Amino acid sequence: MRISVGMDVAKAIDWACAVDEAGRTLLDRAVENTPEGITSFAADLRMLGGEPVIGLDVVGSFAHFLGASLLAEGFPLVHAPGIAVNRAGQGFAGGERKSDPRDARTIADLVRTRDLRPILPDDGTVTAIRLKVGRRRGLIEEQTRRLNRLRGLLSSVHPGLESDLDVTCKGPLVLLTRYVTPTEIRQAGKRRIMAHLAKTPHVQRAEALADHALAAARAQTLAVPGETAMAELHADASPCSGP
Repeated sequence: MRISVGMDVAKAIDWACAVDEAGRTLLDRAVENTPEGITSFAADLRMLGGEPVIGLDVVGSFAHFLGASLLAEGFPLVHAPGIAVNRAGQGFAGGERKSDPRDARTIADLVRTRDLRPILPDDGTVTAIRLKVGRRRGLIEEQTRRLNRLRGLLSSVHPGLESDLDVTCKGPLVLLTRYVTPTEIRQAGKRRIMAHLAKTPHVQRAEALADHALAAARAQTLAVPGETAMAELHADASPCSGP
């Protein structure tokens, strides 16, 4: 099944609309013009199945990164010139009121019903983008694995602290490179915890973090068997501890 996708391209936030061969809307969403945003959009398109063809109303300029990224993801692209989009949009109800979602739907319909000019890849650019996209995806996947492993270890030793910390933030990760178990947090006290956090620049709300850690440690009096060895694994699993 062919899926026709229209993208109203902008500098920061694009809008995408995907329709099937009968013109039924399958996807209608904003797309951040960032590596993460484009990767997420590509994943959503693949989940639809079929064979997506993506129409862009802008080629080059601020659309260059978007186009190169989509080509690197393996999607065929076509160009729907802005003047054609404007003229076609006037034929729809409310066409005099411009909006990104409306324009994206118009582009999708042009892709579905017209034979538009393909956007051919620049081999050098696409290759470079493909390598960078793959590298970034690998780093994100590895970071996710390390954070999940860290959460699992922490919940087995100090579940109260695990539920209270956001381990995607810098401060909690720095804390866990040194202090994990309730016993060592209580023994360290606020002053030593604050001194440890101060060794790393730009840790946000360090005092509040120390207070949360101490409150969680005081709430758990049980020392889990083997917690010292598990605490060492926490330090190794923390993304702040390095590879």
